[in-house]
Amino acid sequence: FDDYSVEELLAIFRLKATSAGLKIGDGVEDELARLFGYFSRFKSFGNGRFVGEVLQKALVNHAKNRAGQTANTDADYLTITVEDVPSRQDMFEAVDWEARSAEEMLEPLVGLDVIKEEVLALEKTVSYREVALKRGINLPDLNLNMVFRGNPGTGKTTVARIIGAILYNIGAVPNNHFEEIQAKDLINSHVGGIAKETNKVIERAMGGVLFLDEAYALMESGGGREALAVLVKAMEDHKGELVVMFAGYRKEMRAFIDENPGLASRIGYTFDFEDYETDDLLEIFRRKMASSGLTLGEGVLDGARDAFRYFHSVENFGNGRFVDRYIQELIAGHAGCYDPSDPGLVSANALPTIKRLCELSATDVLDCSDDEEEAALRRVSVHEAGHAVCRLAATGKTDIVLITVEHEGNGALGYVQHENKGMSLPTAKNLRDELVCLLGGMSAEEVYFGSFSAGNSSDLDKATAIACRYVATYGMSDAGLIQFANARFDMGNLANLPEQTLAAMTRVLDECHVEAKSRIEECRCAIDAITAALKEKSTMSGEELLEVWEANKPASLASSN
Repeated sequence: FDDYSVEELLAIFRLKATSAGLKIGDGVEDELARLFGYFSRFKSFGNGRFVGEVLQKALVNHAKNRAGQTANTDADYLTITVEDVPSRQDMFEAVDWEARSAEEMLEPLVGLDVIKEEVLALEKTVSYREVALKRGINLPDLNLNMVFRGNPGTGKTTVARIIGAILYNIGAVPNNHFEEIQAKDLINSHVGGIAKETNKVIERAMGGVLFLDEAYALMESGGGREALAVLVKAMEDHKGELVVMFAGYRKEMRAFIDENPGLASRIGYTFDFEDYETDDLLEIFRRKMASSGLTLGEGVLDGARDAFRYFHSVENFGNGRFVDRYIQELIAGHAGCYDPSDPGLVSANALPTIKRLCELSATDVLDCSDDEEEAALRRVSVHEAGHAVCRLAATGKTDIVLITVEHEGNGALGYVQHENKGMSLPTAKNLRDELVCLLGGMSAEEVYFGSFSAGNSSDLDKATAIACRYVATYGMSDAGLIQFANARFDMGNLANLPEQTLAAMTRVLDECHVEAKSRIEECRCAIDAITAALKEKSTMSGEELLEVWEANKPASLASSN
């Protein structure tokens, strides 16, 4: 049998109320229609039985609302008013759905204090609008389309799901449906079918929430722009029926919105998700381990804290996802060294090393683990200071966000986080300055220690790639203006380049190497100061680096930058 329609449910309510000797006041049926329309979407909706429960709760509310009041006529006592109609919250117990508050759903999340405050404020705003509408206050429609900006693993999707549940509980959306897709799912549709596929996705999400991850990828192709146009039109045509949430990296999402003014005007809320702090990552780790039933032995939390502190400085390290990767590696280590008498006790011997984690995440680091611990730490500090000083000497500026050096076993590891600023139209000087900066680390090692370590391979790989573009792509060397097709750098393809081109690349690298060593010699005082600061506190911000540079840069550069 089909479920009753809203009109049929209203007729049942009228019949039951009349049988009880009750009258229905102005506006009551409109409110009941909204209530029946909302709950009829639940699988466990009780049809006629639900109408009876609504009437019972309306009578209870009616009695409460009339308590202590003096009626003008007996009819006042027998008339159901809008104020007597039960709210959606009142009726949730009549269906198979647990309506929880935003605070209750957000409480288990680690950190995210600012986000939690913003979501609670959203809940209050949407709730007030529902109350206002019930009282006849004609408020403008809320713009509930949203943008979530932040790095991977910062909780964007989790919070989006919670917001979807909040909107459903309050009644801002009729369906408890959360349709999650990635932009590439739309872009990869067959030619001519992008608009059709996008409309299918919109149709599936209708009445609920459509969550589009990595949304900025839509701008990378004509097909993606076509899909975005369909989405923007749907956002306009289906206000109140569909909430669209766009998510992705902060910088890319900002550019995505800026490039689409038609979209920007349709976004009502923007949530910025910060990277987790070290203590937050440790708490996530502790909770996940506790829920697994494993016991942490002595030194495990300290070891985990060291790893989280180090990777917290690494660009796009994964946040909560990194904790999952860390636990996976920890369990793999535990499987090889656990005590058979107590297999649930995890010892510090199972901890993955920072070097191992760097290899898994393809993080570029300087590894000097072959040296003695203090010597390795000094070499790493000198190396990273060399990179920084070469750029500062050339431009007076730095793109460094953080420099980190850490003890690792008997050695040390270093990592530098840079701002992600590409060069859209690099000049020959831009590329040579970049080469000098890349070769600055190994040059500093040569000046200070007489030779450079094997940990420089990543720098050399990047430098060779730039030299290849300088000579073979941009024609900026004495090898001539000829441009080689597919001259994108690949170690395996170098042998295919003409000898003259390879020779020109070598000359460029040699020249920049000499220039880098010259800058290191000139700026030894600044390198010594930066090295001392890193040895003292292991991490320096870009601002702190600039302060040390300004206080210790050579006199010859005092007026040139």
